[in-house]
Amino acid sequence: MTEQKSRPSGFVRFLQVLLRLILTLLFGIILGAALYFGFQFVYQELIIPTQQNATDLQNLDTRVNQQWDLLQEKNNELEERLLNSQEFSNNLSEFHYWKLLKVQSEFFNLITQRLR
Repeated sequence: MTEQKSRPSGFVRFLQVLLRLILTLLFGIILGAALYFGFQFVYQELIIPTQQNATDLQNLDTRVNQQWDLLQEKNNELEERLLNSQEFSNNLSEFHYWKLLKVQSEFFNLITQRLR
């Protein structure tokens, strides 16, 4: 006995090809949608926050630089005031020194006059 291989009819083969085409298109659409929404999710969750952080860091850097400049100005003002105070103190000490010498001299003169 010989076995006969039955081949599907032309209509069945057409339906098989059509089914494969529909499944391939469906797979492509699902893959495309997954890629689209996946990239959209990655953009929303990673890219936008990273850009926002970069902007925030630039703003923070600007504020820190401004504060640093203000602190430098304050420091320079305080150093100038300290130098002026030291200079005033030195002048005052010198004035008191000469005043003390004058008083001592007058006191010495007064004592010498009384002793005569």
